[in-house]
Amino acid sequence: MLTVVGTSAEDGQEGRALEHFQDNQTQDQEQESQQQQASQLALAKAKKAEQSANEALSARWDAITPDARAQVLQSQRVWINDETADCNKQADAASGDDVAKDTVRAKCDTVATQARTQWLKQYLPPGAGR
Repeated sequence: MLTVVGTSAEDGQEGRALEHFQDNQTQDQEQESQQQQASQLALAKAKKAEQSANEALSARWDAITPDARAQVLQSQRVWINDETADCNKQADAASGDDVAKDTVRAKCDTVATQARTQWLKQYLPPGAGR
């Protein structure tokens, strides 16, 4: 005579437990995907702001006189090196994946570039739209 191992109630519980586990895994994957999309969006936004800041800095640089540029050129080079090192350091210290680190770096670059653009204002020729 054959003996049935387990009951249909036990089989039903195992099936529900498996379904619950699979549902949780699907939810986890969806959350991870949403987080990755949000991270990518934040990076794209930070990169766009960085590009705008760089364009403003270039426009300000172009607006100062050649004499003023010559006067500021060495400090501008030092600033670029210092700013790059500082933002790389901040990015390296940030927690998260490469996207998060790149976002921190872009935001740091944007803030530093905006400050430098303001600093260069003092070198604009008189009446040049301060």
